[in-house]
Amino acid sequence: MENIKRKLGLGDRTQVKVRTGTLIAGWSSEAIRFPEICHSCLKPAEGMWKLKAIIGGSKKSRSKESKGKTEILYFEVPTCQKCLSKKNLNRSISIQASLIILFLALFFLSKATGALLEMSLRYITLVPLFLPLLIVIMYVLDKRDADTISILDIALGEDNQSLLRFLESRHKKDERFVSAKVDLTAPSSVAFLFRNQQYASLFRRENEHLLA
Repeated sequence: MENIKRKLGLGDRTQVKVRTGTLIAGWSSEAIRFPEICHSCLKPAEGMWKLKAIIGGSKKSRSKESKGKTEILYFEVPTCQKCLSKKNLNRSISIQASLIILFLALFFLSKATGALLEMSLRYITLVPLFLPLLIVIMYVLDKRDADTISILDIALGEDNQSLLRFLESRHKKDERFVSAKVDLTAPSSVAFLFRNQQYASLFRRENEHLLA
């Protein structure tokens, strides 16, 4: 059962929290190291996948229009070429599938409005029976498509004064949003969630001196 859950992406994820060190231009960390294998299939890595998390950005205010600028914390994660291609393909297929489903739904709705109305009146009482199944399917698909690595939490400390000053200036202009907490009593850190426990163990070993 645990094997099946892992394959579906429903198994427990492993959390590892590490200190970022001083963030460099573009808000990335030179301190954190990822294993030189693919985070998805554990085969030798051939390329890099950018794992990103928004830490601050502009938003609309009453006095000014939003410039739409965002600040992103990112990490370059070694990935094999096959998994890189698969990520791009899955993204493309999901967009195309959504457009096709929307088109077909609108087409059949326009062609069969009368029949649908008659059917809905006849079988409306059966709809609630299918809702739990639909929720389960959506949950499984969402978990299955989730990234093998995700960022759970970001804390910014006094070791990243330039970023803190930057976010503070945005705060004064009332044009920013932040999805990171400020903690001046501790170094900056980020908590990763890993689907693959073996990869999480390797990552923890690579960054043993940075564990928070």
